[in-house]
Amino acid sequence: MILKLQDNTSSDSDLATWNIPLATTDSAGIMSDSDKTKLNAVASGAQVNVLESVKMKSTNSATSATELSISGKAVTIPSASTTSNGVVQLTSNLNSESESLAATAKAIKTINDKILALDYSSPAASGTAI
Repeated sequence: MILKLQDNTSSDSDLATWNIPLATTDSAGIMSDSDKTKLNAVASGAQVNVLESVKMKSTNSATSATELSISGKAVTIPSASTTSNGVVQLTSNLNSESESLAATAKAIKTINDKILALDYSSPAASGTAI
């Protein structure tokens, strides 16, 4: 594109002329009409890559991958159970019988420390009444 500028007091011989190239991926310039048409067609807030599906891989060979639902830009991960993969809540509670909570390392260490502290030489540890 050639751009010519002239003020009201100049003659044609006083025109300032610039040759401005079309923009490319490597250099700045003016946008072509076809590029502007493409740009106008892009929806507001559009993304280049749209996430259409997500699967959570199972480590259990008997269980297939869990399909995760997608709503807008959020992925919903289901709660875990004894039969399906998912998100678990951690707990350090040593008295829970829940099958929807997972023990923390602290809980496991506490139990391990209690087991190691047992006196296996006592009659109580052998099952014999004192």
